Amino acid sequence: MNLGHLKVTAEIGEGTIVIRHDYQRPLKQVSTLLLSSSPEKACDLLPVLFSVCGNSHKVAGLLANDLMKEQDIDFYSQKIMLENLRESVFRLLNVWSYPAEPKSSVLITKLLGDCLSLPFEQSNQKIAAKLNSAWQGFIGSDDHFSLWLNQLHNTLKNDCCFIDESNCIDESNCINESNRNSESLIEKYSLDDCKQGLDYLNSTLPVKVNVDSGVGISIFFDHSISLQEKLLLAAVAAFCQTVDCVASLLSLCGCANNYSLGGTYSLGGSSKADTLFFQKRVSPGIQEGHVLTSRGWLQHTVSQKLGNESLTDKIAVQWDINAPTDVNFASQHRSVFKPLEDVFLKNNHSNKWVGNLLTKKNKGILQTVEKLVSWYIKAIDPCLAYSVEARYA
Repeated sequence: MNLGHLKVTAEIGEGTIVIRHDYQRPLKQVSTLLLSSSPEKACDLLPVLFSVCGNSHKVAGLLANDLMKEQDIDFYSQKIMLENLRESVFRLLNVWSYPAEPKSSVLITKLLGDCLSLPFEQSNQKIAAKLNSAWQGFIGSDDHFSLWLNQLHNTLKNDCCFIDESNCIDESNCINESNRNSESLIEKYSLDDCKQGLDYLNSTLPVKVNVDSGVGISIFFDHSISLQEKLLLAAVAAFCQTVDCVASLLSLCGCANNYSLGGTYSLGGSSKADTLFFQKRVSPGIQEGHVLTSRGWLQHTVSQKLGNESLTDKIAVQWDINAPTDVNFASQHRSVFKPLEDVFLKNNHSNKWVGNLLTKKNKGILQTVEKLVSWYIKAIDPCLAYSVEARYA
């Protein structure tokens, strides 16, 4: 099933820019499909519908339908963390271009996939035996981490510096004073610091990472640092989240004492951040299941009524799904792109290059705007395919 698409349009006028988004996600059809089966069968169907984070959706569905069994808690905890770690590794490689050795990337990805398909006991043993080594090979040395941040800094400098919060000294190559701030930012975050996970990150960021609406989005609503620095911090947040997930997964497998990177899988931003999932009864007949995914909190809400066969026979009559991407992009009224619009408009008055961007009809400028919007979307972390178009109003 096609689970949706995000289309973003940046319209440039004389001294103005408006970023609109059209979010298509057939959750009503998914809900109808789920309600056509028994709650048990519907929960078994969820991993098929949501293949990337199927275990997380299944657990949210089980909790919302009050079907979670206590003896299965460890099993599902491990599966969720394996799933989250697999996606986090994928994002580090494909979004943030982490410079891991190809063999190490293949090894950890294959290991996580194999463990997801194994029974709990076998998976537990395999993780304890191999994951620590595979992860250390993936992240590499302190030099690897420094190399990554420097490479990412240079990429962002080429893509973003001309629209930074400082004036360009030379419009031809867009060298500006804010680059010095970004370089000092790289020096601030060493691999040793990041081993403390998001607890460390939350204590040093200008704004805490609010994972309830997607990892990294709160960074962009802070106005004290440049766009380039915000993107770097979002990348560091993604790295720290992955570190915490590895530590907690190995702790669940009983080998935390043999693992050098400490931390717990608590991503902040919620009173329930110390747990992977929880259940909430909203009112009689309405119940929520919450699961912490790599992108933020996933929520399933199920409304039930008593059936005809017995007083205990419950039938689901409404099934709503609210994922982190839905929190960010489903509303057409909530301007998730406002921080990026503000960056353009603020610089229109102080930066000659940006002022020209909003007045000159130039294909190269349109491509640059599309590139910046794409960076922003990837940093916020949507789980849907997306397209970006910049055009003149």
